[in-house]
Amino acid sequence: MDAKRRHTHHNHHHAHHSHARHSACAGRTKRGRQFKFVFSMLISSLMRRFGRMLVALLAISVGATVLYGMVAIYYDMPRQLGREFRSYGANMVIENISEAELDAALAKLPPLSIVGITPYKYSSVSMNSLPITLVQTDFSQVQQTNPYWQFTGRLPRAANEIVLGSDVAEYMLLNIVDIVDLPELGRSVGVVGIVKTGGVEDGFVYAMLGDNWTADIVELSIVAQSDELEKISTQLMQAAPNITPQLVKRVAQSETVVLDKLQALVYLVTIIVLALTMICVATTMMAIVMERKNEIGLKKALGAKNINVMMEFLGESALLGLAGGLLGSILGQVFAYAVAMSIFGRAIGTYPLLILATLLSSMLIAIIASLLPARIAIKIEPAIVLKGE
Repeated sequence: MDAKRRHTHHNHHHAHHSHARHSACAGRTKRGRQFKFVFSMLISSLMRRFGRMLVALLAISVGATVLYGMVAIYYDMPRQLGREFRSYGANMVIENISEAELDAALAKLPPLSIVGITPYKYSSVSMNSLPITLVQTDFSQVQQTNPYWQFTGRLPRAANEIVLGSDVAEYMLLNIVDIVDLPELGRSVGVVGIVKTGGVEDGFVYAMLGDNWTADIVELSIVAQSDELEKISTQLMQAAPNITPQLVKRVAQSETVVLDKLQALVYLVTIIVLALTMICVATTMMAIVMERKNEIGLKKALGAKNINVMMEFLGESALLGLAGGLLGSILGQVFAYAVAMSIFGRAIGTYPLLILATLLSSMLIAIIASLLPARIAIKIEPAIVLKGE
């Protein structure tokens, strides 16, 4: 008897769990069907008004394109402008330092985006019996830190070759392939090039600097803004107390000022375009509400609640925002790439988080723009509309 009772209890327990699982599965199936029905209804509603919805979609796409493109440029602008400003010269100078000391100090710092490190060693010499300043340097680095220097001829490849500043060449009536006497170096040297900078550098003579150098001045060109350069300068002094970096303020501050103004312009353009997008979407949705007055009145007469009507409009807007945001993200990447290549000559990266932010922003803008039309829709009185008034 006990065995039979236990068997009966087990069957009831199993049946209860089976019923619970069946109910849960049926609930999920029902919710799935409801979601599918609502989604199909929204798609159908959008397709029936394809012309007007296309206008709203294009407006959202344009807004999303500008949003993604401008923000991508905004985030990439410091790197791009930093590279551009390096053509105006170095932004940090260190005096009286050796190559080994500088390398040891830089090794203690976090990785830096260094464009070039150019050492200069100055000495007074006589050339063809006239006093002149000889500058020994690394020409490969000069072209990195000072790309505005204009060379005629070629750069020195050996210790017996020099480059003349344009003022020196003009004053001494020297030209490329001429041979000059430098007693301090103990040899005659050949002129292989002439450099013109438009500055004091035109009054110097340049020769190669050997390895393991000790320089009077080292110029560093680092891709960093003014505040970042200040931090790097402090880190260098902490890494090597005998190093006293000096920032080239005119370059660092000019870069910061220009960057701030361009970023403010990006903000302004983005805000204006998004505002216009919102107005366009709101206008389109308002026209759709006016077209659908009879349909809305009939739905409310058949028992549709205000929340159902509002959610239908907001759902359509969310789908429009999602589609427009997706299209805008693609076009925005193309737009940002084209701008970066045409202005800076360098490609721009892709930002997955920015794509997500663009999608969410586009949906949010579309929903906000549809709030007023949706409020007007729920105030429609079925009796008045169905009477044709």
